[in-house]
Amino acid sequence: PRLASVIPFSRGKEPNVLTDLASQKWDLVIDLQHNRSSNRIRKKYFPNVKVGVFDKLHLKRFILLYLRLNFYGAHSSVAERYIQASGFTSDQKIDIPPAKLFFNNKEVVRKLLFSESGNKAEPVIALMPFSAWKNKQWPMSSYAAIGKHFTQKKWRVAIFGGTEDIINTELLKNDIGGNCYSFAGSLNLYEIGCLLTQCTLALGNDTGLSHLARACGVKTGVIYGATSYHFGFFPYGDPPYKIFESKQFCRPCHPHGGNL
Repeated sequence: PRLASVIPFSRGKEPNVLTDLASQKWDLVIDLQHNRSSNRIRKKYFPNVKVGVFDKLHLKRFILLYLRLNFYGAHSSVAERYIQASGFTSDQKIDIPPAKLFFNNKEVVRKLLFSESGNKAEPVIALMPFSAWKNKQWPMSSYAAIGKHFTQKKWRVAIFGGTEDIINTELLKNDIGGNCYSFAGSLNLYEIGCLLTQCTLALGNDTGLSHLARACGVKTGVIYGATSYHFGFFPYGDPPYKIFESKQFCRPCHPHGGNL
């Protein structure tokens, strides 16, 4: 509700609307990408506007990855660093509102999750067992054990994933048994958000869908394997969350997870 517009464009192709935006009066431009493309756009279209730049902390990340020395602050989230890019200094107290997305299409929920055989009184746990970076993935057998545990307690299980995850989702669904729904590859992001708002709990790897569940107001457990919350991509605020990780010297092994 606080976002006026989103302007998508392809790499190397600047939309004409940038010229219109440049003609308007701006108090501040915040560069969250901080790469060659965003630097070029800033200098070309907003040369005289005050600029805030997001610090990606590349040096600290390098030292943690390769020297195993941690110079990150205690739970320095990306959200907090985004706000600092707008002009807040590190010694100022930052009261960060929870990241929240709004999905309210009840017809989508009724059609996909509350079918004629569905019971609205039964709580739902969402599982996000897949990742583009395969090292992030918790074993499917572990997700199956979680699913079976909850179905035995009369919960429903909803499994989310992409089109490339359809086969593995069906295998996981069959392993869990009854009262389990597969939504891999069948929904767009908005429809996924609508369903997540109806879930009681969510559990997943350190991936976009797990963080989307948090933004939908779901109590979420996030499993960190090859990655680490030190990079700043971890939950904060309400509702409650839980980070699952094991202290291993080899962690983190890759800034994004890796595909070994």
